[in-house]
Amino acid sequence: MSVNSKQPSVSSPVMPQSKAKTARASSPVPSCSSCGTIITDDIKALQCDCCQDAHMWKCADCLNLPFDMYNHLVSDPNCSLRWFCSTCDKRAMDTSNTCHNPDNPDKMDRLVTMVEKFLDKLADFEGKMNDKCDVVVSNELDARLKILENRFAKQEQELPERFDAFKSNVTSQLEEKISKSVILDNSKNANEDKEIDKRKNNMIIYRVPEVTASSADERNEADLVYITELFT
Repeated sequence: MSVNSKQPSVSSPVMPQSKAKTARASSPVPSCSSCGTIITDDIKALQCDCCQDAHMWKCADCLNLPFDMYNHLVSDPNCSLRWFCSTCDKRAMDTSNTCHNPDNPDKMDRLVTMVEKFLDKLADFEGKMNDKCDVVVSNELDARLKILENRFAKQEQELPERFDAFKSNVTSQLEEKISKSVILDNSKNANEDKEIDKRKNNMIIYRVPEVTASSADERNEADLVYITELFT
């Protein structure tokens, strides 16, 4: 058997109609060429894809072919696997007829020479392509490295200027805040001094009767009357 193939059994619903008709026309009841099992609709089997002989069938058990793999081979129309009977498999594997043709005794030698020359040219071409690719990649890396170096040098030159500008900005902001804080403190202290100076001759009198009048003017007038009487 050559497991580079697939051929559906008679029972498979996807088997090509031409193959099914050929098998049934030449042998209405095909059987397994190995165990002799009659190939019925219930038997999973493969027919030789090469000779398509009605007698060249083999069941899945004799092929040691799992049912799930058999179902995949039969159901997939794009599967490139083929099964050959022993005769076709031997014929397919026998390369003596093509390697030592009496009419062309040196055909194989010339073919080998051609293949060797082709492989040499291919190797030379690959070497040139690799060298070219290396040069291109090296040039690209050099260009990128040059750009990075220029960028780094430019930033290094600008760094002192940026630092000085940052320092000047921070210093000016701090001085401005300090100046505002000093002015605010001085203004606050001046106001407090004025208030203290304003109240330096004030007197505090205790136990003055509280007036319950609703008007502030009336309360002030009553307090003034009381103080005047007290001083008198």
